[in-house]
Amino acid sequence: GQDFPAEFSVDVDGDVYTVRISPLRNSAVEVLNASAPDKSKKLPEGAVISGMAGLVLSLEVKIGDPIDKGALVAVIEAMKMRRPIHSPRSGIVKEILAKEGEIVEAENVLMVVV
Repeated sequence: GQDFPAEFSVDVDGDVYTVRISPLRNSAVEVLNASAPDKSKKLPEGAVISGMAGLVLSLEVKIGDPIDKGALVAVIEAMKMRRPIHSPRSGIVKEILAKEGEIVEAENVLMVVV
């Protein structure tokens, strides 16, 4: 059963957002069976993921830039909050897939660092 409300109101700096909690459906889990290789969701090595849906405010690096693990690589705005995106590894920026001003989803790859 469901022991918690499925809908909440969240106040962020005076702006009220409605948040709905939805249970995971079993059918979605059953699709992922171990025998089929998962090609569609395979991330390139060194992928820097957005981690949240939002607007790309700025890209702080260019292709070819050497960066350290933890370096600021992008800033995303979601629900009027700016969230810095940091590189999960040291390396060279191989490709940038996001553009400033673009809306991204949580699982989108912003760039690849190798």
